[in-house]
Amino acid sequence: AQKSDLRAQFRAKRRALDQKQKDAAARAVMSFFLDLLVEHTPRCVALYMPIDGELSCRPIFDLCITRRIQVVFPHIEGETISFYEASTWDQARVITSLKPTPESISAEKSARATSLDQIDMMLVPGVVFDDRGYRIGFGKGFYDRVLSRYSGLAIGLGYAFQRIDHVPNDTWDQALRGVLTEHGFYVSSLLEIK
Repeated sequence: AQKSDLRAQFRAKRRALDQKQKDAAARAVMSFFLDLLVEHTPRCVALYMPIDGELSCRPIFDLCITRRIQVVFPHIEGETISFYEASTWDQARVITSLKPTPESISAEKSARATSLDQIDMMLVPGVVFDDRGYRIGFGKGFYDRVLSRYSGLAIGLGYAFQRIDHVPNDTWDQALRGVLTEHGFYVSSLLEIK
């Protein structure tokens, strides 16, 4: 299947989930995320603000804040993503806003910008993931451009049904180190081969 067909199919599946299913999956991911925290001990974690039915990382955010782990969120400007520290979910919502408002501009200016080399772990949203670590996002290439310059631990975050055997990939697509779902953490098969 082509990327656009897979994108449409899995976005529809994701949007069909009710809130109870979404909340249960977000809670279930926590035990597997805790294992990653113990194994990798990140000082700074990049999260995202869920849109379009994406798996919520709010419980992960709350856990990181409780454990005094720095949390940063993406802010898209033009063709690039910059990351800014957020200490509250409301601040994160403002930082990630796609429509600039006086509030978001003020929040962005007061939030601490964080360079990619300071981010130890990045949880990356996606519409579809495969066992090799490739993903399909919204098709704009924002995360692929970031990941091409990122050397930390990049992990996809999504529902178990979003994992499929093979995602068509192009030369510019960047593979993740694994995918975290409510059923577990799956290491990229590309890493297992090495």
